[in-house]
Amino acid sequence: MISPQWELNALNEISKPLIAWRRSLDTYTFPEPVLIKIVSMMNADLGAISLLGEDLTMSSVAIHGVKDLSDPTWLNETVAKAVVESGHSLIITDAFSAEVPDSVVKGVYQEGFRAFICTPLKVDQRIIGVIALGWRTVQEFEQYHLTFIETAGDMLGVCFHNAQLITAHQTNEVELRRVCKAAIEAQEAERKRLARELHDEVGQAITAILLRLKAMQDETDLELIKDRLNGLRYLTGQTLEEVRRLSMDLRPTVLDDLGLVSAIRWYVDECSSRTGLKVNFLLRNITERLPEEVEIVLYRAVQEGLTNIIRHAEAKHVQIELELQRNTVLLTICDDGKGMKLSSEYNGLGLIGMQERVKLIGGQHNINSQPGQGVMISITLPI
Repeated sequence: MISPQWELNALNEISKPLIAWRRSLDTYTFPEPVLIKIVSMMNADLGAISLLGEDLTMSSVAIHGVKDLSDPTWLNETVAKAVVESGHSLIITDAFSAEVPDSVVKGVYQEGFRAFICTPLKVDQRIIGVIALGWRTVQEFEQYHLTFIETAGDMLGVCFHNAQLITAHQTNEVELRRVCKAAIEAQEAERKRLARELHDEVGQAITAILLRLKAMQDETDLELIKDRLNGLRYLTGQTLEEVRRLSMDLRPTVLDDLGLVSAIRWYVDECSSRTGLKVNFLLRNITERLPEEVEIVLYRAVQEGLTNIIRHAEAKHVQIELELQRNTVLLTICDDGKGMKLSSEYNGLGLIGMQERVKLIGGQHNINSQPGQGVMISITLPI
């Protein structure tokens, strides 16, 4: 009855730091205290935990027991690599007589070890890392020792997987806060722009109309009244066009009535006539209306792309391509402007809004640019 009791005590000991971690959820505080417990229970000279990265290379996250082991590369490239490739635990009771690959034996022995146990960390039969124990002397392992270390490996695998999920959740939460903050700032910036245009353009025009109407109240000269009415009619027409332009910026009726293609053509013509920018719009394989949410996202992307080009790119030519490819639609916007150096900080408020709209309907958004080589925005949306 000694063996089962030892195993139960050992599992209870390594559970303590795991329980403490679950209470705090401080992502990676558990590997070292758990490793210390395992090394102590197994009377090992070395303990190490390594994780398998996305590039399939091993990296150590905890080492305990050997003070002069400054470089764990040999462990990751020999013992850990052999376990990951086989998918099973590796047990070496004596490196001199072990029936294992020469590279493993050589690595173990050169570091002064005679015995080794290395077992995978698994999540749903998927290997995410290994835990390794080493001894300076020959060892005779009992079955309960092996059961304990493999059970510990399974426990650690689940904990590492949960820690990765927590980290991803925390990262997503931070990103969500950033995006929400940027969206609010973009919304406020747009409201500020509209308020300024309404005040400066429409407000001043209506004030001028009121003043001219007031000046005509006591006027008796019919020719003068007729002349001033013509001026008022022209000013009212300009004001109406300005209100219509602001309304179209908010939500073009042509998008609802005639669809995406007509809306883009209208917006391209409006931008070209207003700024002199030469815009070439190419259409491929689109003969019918796209889903409403797809049309809105693509129209806003064109709107934001041209706005950024006009404001910042100093470009002379722009090419917009809209193409239907099986069950996806591809939008590409290219300019010959000054370009920019891409970094994690390059996203302005408008681009952040564009990216989030694309993500919300399961699309992909990419920006390629180099200083002096223009910018290419590509958006792919599922239909």
